[in-house]
Amino acid sequence: MKFFDFHTHLFSYDYFQGLFKISPLANDTEQLYNRILDAGIEIPPKNVQQQINLLYAQMEENNVDRIVSFASSPDEIPTLAALLPSNPRITGFAIFNPVAENALSVLDQLKEKNFKGLVLFPVMHRYFPQDPELAPIWDKIEKLGLIVTIHFGILKIKLRDLAGLPRTFGGQYSNPINLIEVADRHPGIKFIIPHFGGGYFRETLMLGANSQNIYVDTSSSNTWIEYQAAELTLADVFRKTRHVFGAKRILFGTDTGTLPRGYRTDVLEAQLKAMADARFTREEIHMVVYHNALELIGVVEPVVM
Repeated sequence: MKFFDFHTHLFSYDYFQGLFKISPLANDTEQLYNRILDAGIEIPPKNVQQQINLLYAQMEENNVDRIVSFASSPDEIPTLAALLPSNPRITGFAIFNPVAENALSVLDQLKEKNFKGLVLFPVMHRYFPQDPELAPIWDKIEKLGLIVTIHFGILKIKLRDLAGLPRTFGGQYSNPINLIEVADRHPGIKFIIPHFGGGYFRETLMLGANSQNIYVDTSSSNTWIEYQAAELTLADVFRKTRHVFGAKRILFGTDTGTLPRGYRTDVLEAQLKAMADARFTREEIHMVVYHNALELIGVVEPVVM
């Protein structure tokens, strides 16, 4: 069985350099590097293709055929864009701030650079998706045919914490139900809610029941399960998600990112077990881990398991 991982982060050398520039510890490079290294994280090689080749080797070990890679900061967008032409196994998504002054022109630039989708963080950039001032942004995204991964729920970015950046995230923007009006007004946009809603599982299910252009991704270790009011296992989460979304609107992801950990085989294995425990059929598992993603980015292959 092949896998298409729809949620990975590039976290390249350029990402780290950009992070260090805005860190309060920018004048103490040694301390900054030591904090990263002490956390068990390696700074990747300057040559990003070398980094990708390391990832490819791990992907081969796990039958991972393709990935979506996120450029997780503006500094990283040119880096990922340069990789895309010679790495057809990678589909590029770029971080995007719709409340930035030049947001409309940035959309055109990202499309020209062959990005298939956007990564949005309402909690980080502090906005409500349904804000009327953002209507031209959603119109443009729909016109350009860009896919939108939009992060809700609790937002913890370990690398930013290690760099000493203050958390200025707005919890009032964290509820995925805020997307319902935009999703209904823009049926041509495919929206993906990562991490099963990041703690807002019930609200994510409500959103998925209301809007057929909403998808959910399964990425990360999903520790949000621990603070739900009801006792849930990962199998329960998959079962309930299939009941509402159907197997066709679930996308496999691991949240793979930093070195040396590299590809998160543990997440892949835990999710396969959870789907088996939830009594997914082999065809449904294939849809979740591979076929749905291909279809979403416009590459349709025969269903072969």
